[in-house]
Amino acid sequence: MKKTYMLLFLVFILVCAFIVPNTVFAKQKVIGVTAIWMGNDWNIYCSGEVKKALEAKGYKVIHSNAEGQTRKQVMDTENFMQRGVDGIIIAGGEGPAFIEVSKKIKAAGIPLVAVDMVLPGAISGVYADNYSGGTQMGIFLSTKMKGEGKVIVLDTPGWHSLLIRARMAQATFAEFPGIEVLNTFEVGVADPVGEAYNIVKSTIRKHPDLKGIITTWDMPTVGAIKAVKEMGKTEQIFISSADPGKPLLAEMAKPDAPVMMCMGQNARVLGQLAAEFMDRALTQGVDSVPLSVFGPTYFISNGDPETDFSKLTPMTPAECWDIYHYDTKRPF
Repeated sequence: MKKTYMLLFLVFILVCAFIVPNTVFAKQKVIGVTAIWMGNDWNIYCSGEVKKALEAKGYKVIHSNAEGQTRKQVMDTENFMQRGVDGIIIAGGEGPAFIEVSKKIKAAGIPLVAVDMVLPGAISGVYADNYSGGTQMGIFLSTKMKGEGKVIVLDTPGWHSLLIRARMAQATFAEFPGIEVLNTFEVGVADPVGEAYNIVKSTIRKHPDLKGIITTWDMPTVGAIKAVKEMGKTEQIFISSADPGKPLLAEMAKPDAPVMMCMGQNARVLGQLAAEFMDRALTQGVDSVPLSVFGPTYFISNGDPETDFSKLTPMTPAECWDIYHYDTKRPF
């Protein structure tokens, strides 16, 4: 009798092995995600949404932070490939630096999804419209300055998307002979607020008639606002920025802030799309994934932009906070 029960038990185990879906016994797939930096909301949200979405589908996610160093981010990406991960997501960075490694990844048969950069080896690119956004930054500033005056640009090397914003903003100034770009300053990631503050304050001392500032992302803008306020130039200087991080929105909402705009991207959506396309590529094949898709773009202003930006979903700092930073209580 015992032998009969034992035989029946073994048969039951064997039947279960065939009935239970193969995915239960399949090896857990691993996705490598690399970020250029994790010091502002854009990068935190993008990488965070990728990780959350993929882990919810059963993937293991390994994440690297290049701490603002493009060379390290490229090496991290190559390391993912050598470790034999099942997929790679590059969540922002200096696009041209990844061209060669993206080709190697493609040759190795590993799906690659690129966020906010164009790469020949990627199966899909998830973008914010930095070209249009940069143009709107320039148009806003040119309009507020009445087509004349001195401008400076604060940019940060290592992000291709920031370079595009700066280039497109400055391209609009070519249409206004009365606008003079004094200089383009590089701001590092170690202390972007402090560096921007010192640059703007020093520039105002040398050029007290400065009328406009272009900042390509949120943290340097916080420093620029502080300098403009301390120098008593809030009625004179206008600012065009990008990336509606919490510190920037809080500064924009203050009644004594200079009139400014911020070109906003929803990094949460970009991260979600990147994760979705990676999962689709691994479960349905790369042909099921679109080659490119654009996420939403917002136009945030604390003053009348004097221009119709309806196609960019205009909103106030408070409205943007409630959409973008919904999991953090608004302080204003």
